[in-house]
Amino acid sequence: MIDADRFRNGDPAYFRELLRCHGWVVLAVVETFGKDSDHMDDLFQETWIRVYEKRKTFRGQGSFEAWLGRVARSVCISDFRARRRAAAGRRTTSPVDLAAPGTDPSSAAEKKDLRRKLQVALGQLSDREHEVISLRILEEVSSDEVANRLGISPATVRSNLRHGIQRLRKLMEGRENELS
Repeated sequence: MIDADRFRNGDPAYFRELLRCHGWVVLAVVETFGKDSDHMDDLFQETWIRVYEKRKTFRGQGSFEAWLGRVARSVCISDFRARRRAAAGRRTTSPVDLAAPGTDPSSAAEKKDLRRKLQVALGQLSDREHEVISLRILEEVSSDEVANRLGISPATVRSNLRHGIQRLRKLMEGRENELS
């Protein structure tokens, strides 16, 4: 539970503490959208800037981590759309080259193919990674709740999430041979 008043008032020390304790939420989201480590760093920083700017909109009714994840997804989607618009204007680079694997497919066939690939890739993860990703990202359950449901520590949830996302990205990109 966070101190919503300190957060909304923009207490710099408290904000640094939130960044340290909850930065992994943003990292989990930007890892799925970023095209490389520099891009992920930019998305991470942009998300925290947006969090600071939007801090007064946090009502404290739901989980801070879910709100933070929604802000991060919003930043990443906005970035994707801006890159797609820029690519369409230049016509020298395919939007597919700019996007994270499988993001924002334009046709129904692409969406169906993406869902099939995602289901196959999720099936290749360990049971624990699959459970953590499904609960944490797809159902937006807090890490503490995931930990309680699975009988593991929140740190283990974060570790499984990070490793699962890395494996999932490689599987979706067709780089299975790089998995260890």
